Amino acid sequence: MRLEIIIDRKHQIPTATMEALRQELLKQLGERFPDLHVRVAPGSAMALTVSRASKEDREQIGRAHV
Repeated sequence: MRLEIIIDRKHQIPTATMEALRQELLKQLGERFPDLHVRVAPGSAMALTVSRASKEDREQIGRAHV
């Protein structure tokens, strides 16, 4: 499964903060989804994408409280 979070550059989030978010997501969700790959990066708009996952897994990610 691939989880991608794009954060709008206008928010000026430090790279270290984005890496900490990536690590925390791997820590919190990695046990339930051992094949999880997480990418957190700056972009031109905010976005959350879950790919290579079943419908049930996508719903579970959407309900997860990290």
